[in-house]
Amino acid sequence: MELMLVRANASNSAARIRELVGWGEVATAELLCARFPTPEAVVLICRSLNRAGFKDEESYHEKLLGVLSVVGPDIDTLLTSYPDIIPREMPSHLVIRRLLAPAMAKSLYSAETSSLLARLSGRVAEKSASHLSRQLNQGSFRLDAEALCHLCHRPMEFQSGEGLFPSSGIVRYPLTGVLAHRRCYERS
Repeated sequence: MELMLVRANASNSAARIRELVGWGEVATAELLCARFPTPEAVVLICRSLNRAGFKDEESYHEKLLGVLSVVGPDIDTLLTSYPDIIPREMPSHLVIRRLLAPAMAKSLYSAETSSLLARLSGRVAEKSASHLSRQLNQGSFRLDAEALCHLCHRPMEFQSGEGLFPSSGIVRYPLTGVLAHRRCYERS
């Protein structure tokens, strides 16, 4: 039996649970179902539960609902596919408390989490755009005939063929934004 549990996986769990239920190992089948909760496996276990094995109806109902609860948010699909899985005499307050309330809470939590993540990512995007805008505004400078080298204090001379920002002759300090001749920068 231990070897069967070790070899069980998501794709063959229903077959393994069917074998375990056939051998009367419902408790072991429940463990495997908790590990790989599929609607088919849950239905197999629920149908294998024998009312005679419980001291009263309430114990039976609690056990049945405990098995059904491993399906989690898929409980609505399971109950739609197998409406007879819950006995008619089971009190509705038990079903609501054990199955529907946790599923609804999980759905609400998921919706709130999604909303929070959307708001948070929007704020991060706004901050990033603001930071980028500040960086770009700090990085702007004016290069004209009056621009002086920060190191030698002479005019920044460049040939007009090199364009507006001649990369070979001018260096810009990133933190302060001041300009210098490349040769002055390399000497300092």
